[in-house]
Amino acid sequence: METTINQRIEMVASKFAKNQSDFAKKIGKPSQTISNIIAGRSNPSFEVIQAILEIFPQIDPFWLILGKGNSQFVEKSPPDKYVISLEDRVAEQAATIRVLLGKSGNVSLAGTYSFFLTIVVTFVVHSKPTWFIQL
Repeated sequence: METTINQRIEMVASKFAKNQSDFAKKIGKPSQTISNIIAGRSNPSFEVIQAILEIFPQIDPFWLILGKGNSQFVEKSPPDKYVISLEDRVAEQAATIRVLLGKSGNVSLAGTYSFFLTIVVTFVVHSKPTWFIQL
């Protein structure tokens, strides 16, 4: 059964807030606006959708906007924390390497290495290969 965006916002409100007024406060919008959306009297503005997605990052944007996607709410998984930790560690190592290579006068190599690390981290963060998650 397909739902409307208004119905999906109602689902989000009931999951993350005590009532419509509480939900409106959480996303920083007037309670009358949320009431009108949930009742179907008006459609949500871009600002309302944006506020919901910013305040509740676990919501799948494709599901909220289009009603499509694997799930309504995307749970943060432990590998995400690991990826963030890895990103921080790579950034620290890249900074150390830039300093060391800068002292030897080979700055172009430091830039190349930094660029390579950026590509690797971007690939890992966005693709989350299974071998990486199992580490």
